[in-house]
Amino acid sequence: MTWTKFDHGFLHHEKYAALTAAALMLHMCGVMHSSEHLTDGRVPKARSIRGAYAGHLIADGQDVDKLAQELIDAGVWDDWPHHWEILGYLEHNRSKTEVDALKAANRRRQAKFRAKKSTPTTATDTDTGAMGDSAVSNGVTFEVDEHPDHSFAASVIEVIRDSA
Repeated sequence: MTWTKFDHGFLHHEKYAALTAAALMLHMCGVMHSSEHLTDGRVPKARSIRGAYAGHLIADGQDVDKLAQELIDAGVWDDWPHHWEILGYLEHNRSKTEVDALKAANRRRQAKFRAKKSTPTTATDTDTGAMGDSAVSNGVTFEVDEHPDHSFAASVIEVIRDSA
């Protein structure tokens, strides 16, 4: 699952403040589409995308191409033959590479936890522990960072190297 990030003050920026409400909504739909489908800020011009993410704009009689041109003129989007590009998308949102690396790291972390949990090494591992028989777990684990001085970027690079 990914998250879509909007700076809390973005509506006050002159680029966005000058947009019509419909163009602003199309921009937000484009950002959400890119976040959901990990397109790194690219919004396809295909009709199916228009219907799925901007159906309410089309239903209100809005021309998506005209709204996209408003975003291009304002310097919010760029126009390419088969897609629109959301300018600055990767400055505020994770790239597909980063999301994939985080997912891979989470899979490895959870596999390590499950392997450890299914192979008791001491008598206390087979006990119910402090939580008793009524313990409920959602399977989420937290691993202590063995290298707390590493930056996020360095961690992502390490994960990418490990998965190669």
